[in-house]
Amino acid sequence: MGREIIREGSRKEPGKCSRLWFQEDVRDVLTNSTGTDAVEGLALKLNLTNRECFKADIFEEMRSLRLLQLHHVELTGDYGYLSKQLRWIYWQGFPSTYIPNNFYLGDAIAINFKHGNLREVWKEPKVCSTCNFLLN
Repeated sequence: MGREIIREGSRKEPGKCSRLWFQEDVRDVLTNSTGTDAVEGLALKLNLTNRECFKADIFEEMRSLRLLQLHHVELTGDYGYLSKQLRWIYWQGFPSTYIPNNFYLGDAIAINFKHGNLREVWKEPKVCSTCNFLLN
């Protein structure tokens, strides 16, 4: 019921919702690059066979994003566009073999790249004292 209340509040402009988890809304926001600073949580679950690719710069305006949950989503471009506020990252099927240096994880509390291609965490040394990693 709470999800519907939040969704109805921004039905015409899903990019102004604080939480995006309805797949059609998330795809609309990512495809049309209409995310705003209001977005704090975003979840997009795709099938392994239905992988989609988006440009990382679509996250530029989502500076308040704290929760990111992606399943079999591929981002291209500069990961520096992802929010510096990210606290919880669950990215099943993470496409890269390493975490890009410009993917800021300094304030992350939990990171899960389950079933991804990750083989080394970073190409260059980094300090992440608050991170809990689950790499499978």
